[in-house]
Amino acid sequence: MIDATSLSDLKLGDQVILRYSMPFVDDKIETVDRLTKTQIIVGTYRFRISDGYQVGTSDGRWGYYRIIPATPDQIAEVERRHQIKQDQERAYRLAVQIGTRARKCSSAASAIPHLIAALTALKDQ
Repeated sequence: MIDATSLSDLKLGDQVILRYSMPFVDDKIETVDRLTKTQIIVGTYRFRISDGYQVGTSDGRWGYYRIIPATPDQIAEVERRHQIKQDQERAYRLAVQIGTRARKCSSAASAIPHLIAALTALKDQ
């Protein structure tokens, strides 16, 4: 459970982390848009100040967000994870592209320049 005191201390414009209930969904860094007496509004999401859980999640959805007040260290960690994921996706796309070119070559020797180019590109990232 989230400390309600820290949620009640949030102000308009504060950065928060939205954490999904399922581990395969990445955390989001968002900004508090509005506050009411009982809720924190971030974009189209509403969260209870009392416990940090998303309002209206009992409508058959599989998962839900909860809100966490963000410290600079937590923000840096979320950004680091996002960067790692982007780097992995970029490396995968490059590997697929180079693999496609290498497979079109008539021999292993003619594929070598494509493989060297892929290694060079990965080193430069």
